Amino acid sequence: MSQAELNAIYAGGADHMVQRFDARSTEAMLAWARDLLPASPATALDVGAGSGRDAGWLASQGYSVTAAEPVIEFHPAIHRNAPDARISMATLPALKGLSDRFDLIIVNAVVHHLTGTDRDTAYARLQDRLTEGGLMLLSLRIGPAIDGKPVHALDPAAEIARALRAGLALLRRNDQPAADAGEDRAGVRWTWLALTNEAST
Repeated sequence: MSQAELNAIYAGGADHMVQRFDARSTEAMLAWARDLLPASPATALDVGAGSGRDAGWLASQGYSVTAAEPVIEFHPAIHRNAPDARISMATLPALKGLSDRFDLIIVNAVVHHLTGTDRDTAYARLQDRLTEGGLMLLSLRIGPAIDGKPVHALDPAAEIARALRAGLALLRRNDQPAADAGEDRAGVRWTWLALTNEAST
């Protein structure tokens, strides 16, 4: 499935997805990594920003935020939740159009849409966009693939290995339950990884 087709799926359900995203607290979701976050002021990139919920929270912490979101239908919500964020149309695996490096990168609920080869490319590109000593927080959807949709099953050990090959180092892992009842019924949970540049460890 192409990026355009994936964008169309999200565009069609944007209003519902915004409500679902905004029902969760970024602060609670990232509490496990709070002590790892860079001191502000710092630069932050929210990849697959969706409603802008996470971008808005990052801005509230004093970060200068870029929200990378290729689905235009999400942009009004980003403007509402993170009015000071710069919006980019960049998307994984290549993040075309993004040349800056960032002190913090959040990739939340994105990489399960990528094939294995594209995840290799994505991790290398993310490592390249991370400043020396910078932090990347990456969430992995752990659950079954979905036939006919761009949702791939992920194994945390395999994804950690991919990240290490890309020059990243694992700082911490955090396993979280399903985000809501629907995910719980589907057997979905989430694993978060805190990663940094290998050269900086």
